[in-house]
Amino acid sequence: MSDIGTRTPATPSAPVSVHDLDLPVVPLDARDGTRDETAEIYHSLSAESWIARSQIGFSILHYDDVTAILRDKRWHNAVAKLPELRGITDPAFIDRPPSILAAEGDLHVRLRRLVAKAFSPREADRLRPFMRDVVHDLVDDVAAAGRADVAVDICEPYPIPIICELLGAPREDWQLFSRWAEDVLRIFNGTALDELDVIKQAQLELNDYVREMIARRRSDPREDLITQLIAAEEEGDRLSTEELVSMVNAVIVGGTDTTRNQLGCAVGVFCDHPEQWALLAERPELAPQAVEEVMRYFGAVRGTGRFASEDIVYRDILFPAGTFVFP
Repeated sequence: MSDIGTRTPATPSAPVSVHDLDLPVVPLDARDGTRDETAEIYHSLSAESWIARSQIGFSILHYDDVTAILRDKRWHNAVAKLPELRGITDPAFIDRPPSILAAEGDLHVRLRRLVAKAFSPREADRLRPFMRDVVHDLVDDVAAAGRADVAVDICEPYPIPIICELLGAPREDWQLFSRWAEDVLRIFNGTALDELDVIKQAQLELNDYVREMIARRRSDPREDLITQLIAAEEEGDRLSTEELVSMVNAVIVGGTDTTRNQLGCAVGVFCDHPEQWALLAERPELAPQAVEEVMRYFGAVRGTGRFASEDIVYRDILFPAGTFVFP
């Protein structure tokens, strides 16, 4: 099979549609195997072409094409289309205003500008002593036994206390947030369509709780993220209450699964490379590089979704508006 990327249409004015191309196909079970088995499947596909047909849309397989598509602002974040991809038609999921995770263009720029200070590295550093305390407590709970299921005993419970501390939620509400996060994140499951009532109820309860927090912080500011977001202002522009609620949801969605999963992936890598684990113990100053490397080598998020906001021609191939690609 010839390289699809070099295929040129007969006339520049008539690029061939991606839907009409003879492309390799990503197997339905491509991500069901081990890390190495999945990597081998995609390596084999990428040797054949820079693009492959997947269950929904097209997988982009070569580095230069991935970066080109991610830098092209005409390709929009597919997070906003997730309910549609799951076959969900409930207006409660379809008609909600876009969060910072899915916003595009001027709206995204505005939201980023308003919240940048609240999400700065300095603010993250402020929480590091608390992060260490949480990890120490989780390890202390299992250390006496001499063994642990790291995914269940440490990775799973780790993020929620940090998020609660960030938001200013009291310790007695950690379990509430843990349940809400678990249920809200079901939207990413293949079974989401069957769990809509559970997801919706958790979302309603969480939103009501956050609105109450916002109301309290307006009259009683604290040193927490919600207070900072309320105070955020740029040339007279402020976040509305609903935008504040959406921002808190984005923190929970963006900070729970990715954190616990990446921590698990990192431990998995070090189990496979015990000499690197020993080196890190001897030289803890290598921790920042270790974090970067395990995210590169075995990232919890190994792809992302984009959809064409308009007809896009790339490599002499037409991607009609609405086409999904997965770099």
